[in-house]
Amino acid sequence: MARKTEYNQLPPEHNGQASIENNEHDNKRESDMIMLTGSAVNDHRVTLFNMFSQAYFYYILFLSCVRVVDGNCDRDTGPSGVTECFLDSSYYKEYQWGTCITNVYMQEKSGGKYHCRDSTRTYCYYQCMLELHDVESGPVYDDCKCENGQEYTESNLTLPSRCYSPSGADCSWYRDCLETKFKCSGTEDDYAMAFATKFCDLYSQNYQDFSQDGQQWIDAVRKCLQVSLVQTLRPYLPFTCEDVKRIAFDSHTPCYVKPIPESPSISVCNLDASDYFSVFWTIQSSLKTSTDSSLRTIRSMFETLKQCTVSFLSSFSFDGPVRLVKLKLKYFFIFGRRRRSNSDDKMNILNDFVDSMAYTLHWQENEVLWFSDPEISLNISASSETYIDIFLTDRYVYDLDVKNTTLPSNLNTTINEFMEMTQTGDLNGNIAGFSIKILLSQGCLDASCDTLLFNVTANDNDIRKKGVKGDGSMFFSQFDDYGC
Repeated sequence: MARKTEYNQLPPEHNGQASIENNEHDNKRESDMIMLTGSAVNDHRVTLFNMFSQAYFYYILFLSCVRVVDGNCDRDTGPSGVTECFLDSSYYKEYQWGTCITNVYMQEKSGGKYHCRDSTRTYCYYQCMLELHDVESGPVYDDCKCENGQEYTESNLTLPSRCYSPSGADCSWYRDCLETKFKCSGTEDDYAMAFATKFCDLYSQNYQDFSQDGQQWIDAVRKCLQVSLVQTLRPYLPFTCEDVKRIAFDSHTPCYVKPIPESPSISVCNLDASDYFSVFWTIQSSLKTSTDSSLRTIRSMFETLKQCTVSFLSSFSFDGPVRLVKLKLKYFFIFGRRRRSNSDDKMNILNDFVDSMAYTLHWQENEVLWFSDPEISLNISASSETYIDIFLTDRYVYDLDVKNTTLPSNLNTTINEFMEMTQTGDLNGNIAGFSIKILLSQGCLDASCDTLLFNVTANDNDIRKKGVKGDGSMFFSQFDDYGC
């Protein structure tokens, strides 16, 4: 593997391993085989360059007489997935696993930082320390370490070779590769397949519904999501379904914001409202959002958009097919009930409360989709006030799976009924040991709620006499068709 230092020469026996890109002058780390060509240096560095250029010339003569040892990783045919234990003594102190993969995959996985030392190779070994830890030298961590001569007998090369260098265009990759290895389907950690497969299918099944920018972004993200999970297929790593879920979660934000590092214009921050909401609401309606994994998945997509410095959201008007309602709530723990003690529990309770309101207001039957975004304080107390944003949309407009099979909803009627029932206190209630009271409801015309359509203060009614009740979970069985 090439070093960051400009003057190290490449050991001939490792010519089939990874190298590093140089960002110092042209944002590209050149291979050590290329040396200092094109670099701007001070006079004393130019002198060093001349000295090393001569050494490099004789090194090339020597290299032409040396046979490069690449094990079972053929430069042209691979195959992807071959695992071998070797020592890169120039940069690491111990033996480590390496996996034969394509040069294309290596560059995609590393965001362009690493590539095969020999740029003419299609395949080369990717060192475990680079792939898993982005560590270029020094000791080898336990999860990458192996012994001289050790072979991994429990090889998973029964997986198709395409599993190790996914194109992103093949949505069956999750079933044929990830599910074949981990068998997560039907468990609480199977979200990676459910969400990512749905996202992947958006491109192939609804291509014509997106603008050119939207098509490019979806195509790039679905490949990024697959590439981020390839490491879980390594036979020497004891990953579980929970690990797969964690790695998938961690890949969301970088894949949304910059799925192709060298093409920063392809980003969720640059999508228009139609493209973003079509993706968001179609996926949201297909997942069972009663599960923590699904809630976290949808929330990460929305939170990423909110964190963009510039996006359509800052100028979007919520007076059309997407509406925004802000509630001010007061909630407290009922005496004698076990107090929930962390922000995730509060998040789930408040989401359950919104789902229970949706059930009472018949949003599902009226073809209305909703998404709640609670404001959660890190301070846990027995009684708190907080705000929650509720986004509503006409399922007919943005759910691409049912766009031509359902009738439009009437959001004006939905909003009016919601406003009236929040004012009368009919939507207050008890959820899983919490008493929740709506203090204020606002109809927002912009994301920051600076311009209001309505501003209604709720009546001071006794929560115990009316409103929704339950532990929240009872409502989710009603929404299996829509995942809401």
